[in-house]
Amino acid sequence: MKRMALSLLLASSLAALSLPASAQETQPGQSVCWLGSLSYSQGAEIRGAGGVTTCTEKGTWQSVNKPAAGCIYENKFFNTGAVVNAGGNATTRQRLQTCQADGIWK
Repeated sequence: MKRMALSLLLASSLAALSLPASAQETQPGQSVCWLGSLSYSQGAEIRGAGGVTTCTEKGTWQSVNKPAAGCIYENKFFNTGAVVNAGGNATTRQRLQTCQADGIWK
């Protein structure tokens, strides 16, 4: 039984190595925009530089008059409407923050 489990584990490990590259990786000719250590695809709309910006085909940020797709908290992206505990404990309501359409936590 142990030998069979080990064989299955080895086979699944080898299969994982042969899978194609992650969809998150940049394809040749595809530009991405960076904000800190996070990369965004073309068309992504986030809050940056005091307003909402979109990632252009050239991999640069351009100001737009649209709602943001989400907010960033602790180097992670959250969709609008997401709620995070910004400190304290989960029962302290004033510490809970909601991602607004303008990309700001309130």
